[in-house]
Amino acid sequence: MDNKLKLTIVYKVCEEGGYTSYIKEMRGVISEGETIEEARANVLDALGLMLESDREDSINFDSSDNFATDELLILS
Repeated sequence: MDNKLKLTIVYKVCEEGGYTSYIKEMRGVISEGETIEEARANVLDALGLMLESDREDSINFDSSDNFATDELLILS
């Protein structure tokens, strides 16, 4: 099975120069940069920070709970 996660980065030209970038499928992941390359790197950093923040805020399950966990690695 070939599992892939595809996300769309949208770039908008700013009137004052540079670009605003956001990930269409991820609400609240927004950044900016002077170039498209910088805007891409910054929005990917924003995604990583959002996921790390969500991980820290997530519910910690007690070892007596009947849950299993698995890790997902996303490469770009």
